[in-house]
Amino acid sequence: MTPYHFCYVYVLNSMRFSHELYIGFTHNLRKRLVEHNQGSVISTKRYTPWKLLYYEAFSNESFARARELHLKNNGNPMRELKKRIGFVVASKSGKGFTLIETLVAVSLLTIAVVAPMTLASRSLGSAYYARDQITAFYLAQEAIEAVRSLRDAQVLRIAQSSDGSLIDIFDPTIIPISSSGQDKPFVIDVRKSDYSEEGVIVPCPTSAPCPALQTNGVLYGYDPDSSWRDTNFTRVVHVYPVGEDEFRVTVTVSWQTGAVQRRTFTISENMYRWVNDGSSQL
Repeated sequence: MTPYHFCYVYVLNSMRFSHELYIGFTHNLRKRLVEHNQGSVISTKRYTPWKLLYYEAFSNESFARARELHLKNNGNPMRELKKRIGFVVASKSGKGFTLIETLVAVSLLTIAVVAPMTLASRSLGSAYYARDQITAFYLAQEAIEAVRSLRDAQVLRIAQSSDGSLIDIFDPTIIPISSSGQDKPFVIDVRKSDYSEEGVIVPCPTSAPCPALQTNGVLYGYDPDSSWRDTNFTRVVHVYPVGEDEFRVTVTVSWQTGAVQRRTFTISENMYRWVNDGSSQL
């Protein structure tokens, strides 16, 4: 029996792409290998040149065809064959990463680093915002109490005066009173409890916004001392008349925390004339 009476199942390995294998069937193995390397076979042309890695000879063509199909399924028969012939694909680590692999690795690393940092940044931002919101509430309530203290100081003046009927509890020279036709916003320094002390109440300029609250790191107020610095809080007070014996004190605190848009918090409280005074005579 001559070699041409045999059928061959063969395995080729690309010499340019070591991981590429081709499984074929032929009656003339030597001629078929030449055809593959000349590019005559469309399915293998792009991977030339090829080298013969393994072949099996069969005297029965149907057996050879069945063997070819088993190997092409790339199941257990092919895995066993690779083990037997010692076929091992060269590791890619020696060649470095491809551009796509590098981009994927960089993207994953970026996500792994940026995601926790973004979460931590948002958590800190929320904590700072909550802190400033609580501070704004107490600053507003503090201004309400300061105006109440000025009113009560007038009551003490009435009690200590020989002619208290000449004293107005809501003296407009002490507390600016807004009216429907004239708005009189002012700032109040709660560190100063004596109404006669300079800087307790300072009207806001008509052509500019009210000044920001200042702090020395411990207290809030308004001080020309260079050690005091402006804060991100602005506190504005209004006093509106409600009838003859009642006034509404409204305090608005605005602030901005980081990149969050500017926020505003407002509270109001009504105060009354609870002793006889000279308001009707002044």
